[in-house]
Order: sequence, then C-alpha cells, then structure tokens
Amino acid sequence: MNDILNVNIQKMLPIRAASSHKGTYGRLTCVVGSSHYRGAAALSTVSALRSGAGIVRLASVEPAIAVAAGMDPSMIFLPLEMTEGGSIGMHNWEEIVSASHDSKSMLIGSGIGQDNDTKILVKELVEKFEKTLILDADALNIISGLGVDILKKCMMTPIITPHIGEMASLTETTAEAVSENMEECAKTFSMAYSCITVLKSSKTVISDKTGEIFVLDSPNPALATAGSGDVLAGLIAGLSVQGISPTDSAILGVYIHSEAGKRAAKKYSTYSTTAKDILSEIPEVFLQLGR
Repeated sequence: MNDILNVNIQKMLPIRAASSHKGTYGRLTCVVGSSHYRGAAALSTVSALRSGAGIVRLASVEPAIAVAAGMDPSMIFLPLEMTEGGSIGMHNWEEIVSASHDSKSMLIGSGIGQDNDTKILVKELVEKFEKTLILDADALNIISGLGVDILKKCMMTPIITPHIGEMASLTETTAEAVSENMEECAKTFSMAYSCITVLKSSKTVISDKTGEIFVLDSPNPALATAGSGDVLAGLIAGLSVQGISPTDSAILGVYIHSEAGKRAAKKYSTYSTTAKDILSEIPEVFLQLGR
C-alpha cells in the first residue's frame, strides 16, 4: 500500500515547454449536467480547464451550458437535444462520439440524472467511445442498474470515482461493508473489471487494475460539500488527456483536490467552504508544486 503523501507528486507533473500549444495538452469531452444539475457541468468542466487540459468540450443541454459559459467561456460547447425531464436525450450519443473523435478522454456522469434516456445514452457511450472514460456520479448509478459487466466493454482502462454509497451499489453490498475495508473493496473491484477505482470517503483509496493501492488519509470536512466530487472528477479527467497515465491522473487529481480543499478551509472555514472555493484554489496548488 502506498501513501500518496509519500509519492513524488512533482515528478508526475511534466514541466511545460515554452514552445507548446493548446493541442499539446490534449482534448477532453465532458458529457455532464442537466437542467436540474447545471452547476455540476460548470464545476467539472472548469476544473478540467484548471487542470491544464488544452481543450475542453462540454456536451450538454442548453441550461447547463449557459451556467458553465458564465463561469468560464474558455471551453467549447456542444449543445444537445434535451428530454422533457431536462436531461441529455439518448439520440445524442452518435453526435457526441463523432464530435469526440479527437478527444483522448471523456468524462461522463456529473449531474446527468438517471432517467431512461440517460441510461441508454450512458450504455451507448461506454460501448462506443474508443478512448479513456472517466465515470462519475450518475453514470456509476446507471452502470449499477445496467450490470457492472458493461465496464468490460470499455475499449481502454476506465477510471471510476465512486463514493461509499455508489460503491456499495456497484458491488451489491452495504455502505458499512465498503467503509470497513475500502482498500480490499477497491482492489477486488479494479482487478475484476480492469479499471482504476477512486473510492472516496474521509480518506480516498485508489486501486489500479493490477491491485496496487494508493491511499490519501488526510480528512478534511471542508470537502464534504455539494459539487466537491464534480471538481475532483474534472481534475482527473483533465489530467488524463495531457500524456499522464490514468493511474497517475487519479493520484494527482486526488492530491490536488485535497490540497485545494485545505487552502479553501483556511480562507473560508470548514463550515463555509463551497465547491467553487475549492475550484478557485487549484491554481495555487499548481504554483505550490512549482508548475
């Protein structure tokens, strides 16, 4: 078992060449958000931009795009057909895959909801997208319903980011059972489904598909706030398109997110810190790392 605080984080982050351009740092597509969860789309995509991803595309419904554009207009927008319930329509999957042919990774799940259209959309994207998938939040709840064997259809090693309750659903057990042995749960799941698992609680456990474990046990109640997980998912996804391995992207994302949370707590307290506050501290963590 590896303690992330003892890992050489700086070594994982390449120093950027002065001659580089936006294409050097990869393209990411984010299939996130809905009319009910507009903020999730904004937090995850802006976090991906703050991670250093060269180009971030938000594929979502217009209400979510409007919020994200208001927070940061730097991303590309792909407006999609919206269902009566306010989610991304299932018929959009072909357009998403086509538009994402140049993306190295795709983030799916933050704030997308769980209606029937969304379930079909997630199934099609998991089976059809040919690069790295980062699966978060409702995408994981949908996969639990579809059957976790669908993860074996991913064409490249996926990264999943469940909290304790989502992991309990994926493994058909209880939250208490997952909490009692997070390391073994993450390891067993990763090895069974050839994925990288980022299991979140007051500590975070990462397992790669070989079963190697990395742990960050640095509890911070400031991170226990709505949208915090969206920021983490965006960070990991954004790092994954920059030539950084999926496992290192997960480790870096977890570390940077934790450090940003600590900085936010010092400014706003553990009571008043919001996900946007965590997001705003990400650049300071990169400066702290000399990048």
